[in-house]
Amino acid sequence: MAPHILNKDVFDAEIMWTFRTVDVHASYKSNENISKIFLKMFSDSDIALKFSCGEKKSAYLVVFGIAPYLQNEIVEQLSVLKKNYVLLFYESLTEMRQIKQLDIHISSRYGKEVKAKNFTSIFLGHSIAKDILNGLLDAVAQLKLFLALQLSMDDTNVNWKVYRLLQDHLRQEHNKTVLNIGSSSLHVAHNVFKTGCSATSWDIHEFLGCLYTLFKEAPARREDYQSTTGSIVRKHVLHDLILLKLKVFISVAKLLQPFLTAYHVLSEDHRKILVCVLQRFVKADALKSANSSVQKLV
Repeated sequence: MAPHILNKDVFDAEIMWTFRTVDVHASYKSNENISKIFLKMFSDSDIALKFSCGEKKSAYLVVFGIAPYLQNEIVEQLSVLKKNYVLLFYESLTEMRQIKQLDIHISSRYGKEVKAKNFTSIFLGHSIAKDILNGLLDAVAQLKLFLALQLSMDDTNVNWKVYRLLQDHLRQEHNKTVLNIGSSSLHVAHNVFKTGCSATSWDIHEFLGCLYTLFKEAPARREDYQSTTGSIVRKHVLHDLILLKLKVFISVAKLLQPFLTAYHVLSEDHRKILVCVLQRFVKADALKSANSSVQKLV
């Protein structure tokens, strides 16, 4: 009985260590020879004596053990219990492999909370709307697609084409559609901030962009600049009001930061942000007397 218990404890330890590897975004290669280190550190441990979780075993545990287990757990929670969910996907280019990576997440209610969980990732060469839709359908084939409430995505033309194709597919296969409550508001808020900065004609974004380019990965240049001016930002750059303009810029940026961090927000959050910005730059009397939709906001 004892050897059986010991083997289970060793396997549990290897799984926990693999979870830790994924959680801290460490490479599988970093686990090479880790068993020797543990044996040296915990020489009196029977678990450390049998522990072996190098590069290949870590990868094997993740790909063929942990990932399928967690994926099946999501499928059972949604399909067996017939829970509705939101399907999220995000497309990006992997610099190392030079192929498109499509990350798929599932958002649903778990108890009193709504949680988004990573479901899977697929890799694409061509990524026109039809390719993305086919990859998406193959990836979520285990799920009951008619339980999907919404498709969450970035606001790009190709993604809206994917949305329309998915609607057609759902009509044909399940006689239903998903809700259209817009795409991710992350880029909308970011572009509003950028448009507001450009509207001031202060050229703050160009100024900061030049500073970034000038000092990026240049420690010697940064050191010389600091020793010469005594400051990271010279007070006479552009003109005397540059520090005031930067403070206004930072003030509005800090207002939007929680919104961008939260990522998914409701229209009420949009209203609060808009009202807060208006109150900073428009007199209270002017806001109250505004004869437009602005008055309804405040």
